[in-house]
Amino acid sequence: MKHILPLLISTLFFYNAKAQALVPVIVNNFSFTPPNLVINQGDMVEWTNAGGFHNINGTTAVFPTNPEDIFSGAPAGAPWVFSKTFTLTGTYSYLCDVHGINMSGTITVNGPLPIELQYINVAVNKGICKIEWKTDKEENLANFVLQRSSNAIDFTDVTTVSANHMPSVYNYFDDMGTHPFVYYRVKITDENNLVKYTPVRLAQNDIKITKNTLNLLPNPYVDHFHISMQSVGNWAGVVAVYDFTGRTLYKEKHNFAEGNNYIHLENSGSYPKGLYIVSVRNVNNIEYMSATVVKE
Repeated sequence: MKHILPLLISTLFFYNAKAQALVPVIVNNFSFTPPNLVINQGDMVEWTNAGGFHNINGTTAVFPTNPEDIFSGAPAGAPWVFSKTFTLTGTYSYLCDVHGINMSGTITVNGPLPIELQYINVAVNKGICKIEWKTDKEENLANFVLQRSSNAIDFTDVTTVSANHMPSVYNYFDDMGTHPFVYYRVKITDENNLVKYTPVRLAQNDIKITKNTLNLLPNPYVDHFHISMQSVGNWAGVVAVYDFTGRTLYKEKHNFAEGNNYIHLENSGSYPKGLYIVSVRNVNNIEYMSATVVKE
């Protein structure tokens, strides 16, 4: 069972300047991490290409409902960094021209928060994530709800914190357990029950794993999913995907390195809606792991 450390007492600060939020996205392994963002008007998103040949294309020619264009230019190899400040509210879609809809993301830009938010940060120490957010102004606020997610899409509530109604710093410590990555955000509710969200922050666990761990993300999925293997050491294994009848849809040998490993299954977007089983077996048949994923 997940253990949550007690909420620290909020510390009061008084500042006049309001900082713009910078929201990072990693471009690598045929995916954007996180793939879906909720930010606020005036925030900046910064994409960093850590590997591969990619670009960012969210032009209105490709996505007519986008409030305005997002475009990093022609696809290029790593490393590169592209950033954009979002001044228009609405929902933006974008993709990589090389990989199409199989490598895509969304950005939802909310209007001004019912507070002046200075920042929201995360820091991990020995598997415990400290989430801290600072306000510069709190008018007509009811509460904050800290939320967490394993895929940046489906969030669950961790704790509710009452608003101080004055400039404050709020801290919370969350045990990440064995999860290699956890996404955090804060839901802000005013006294009229209007809701806004802070930018999403990604925390990477620093606990050294003691056993191989298999995860399928996102789950459930719509376009495609990828396999995340947290490996204790270097080894070779066979990855297979089966439908509910036992028919083999995918089977390949892969080499896993110590740490985080990703296998992007682009063809999984063509699977019919339903339940699928993913298995990983090492070549010596000593270890076997399996997990299920749902296509919506």
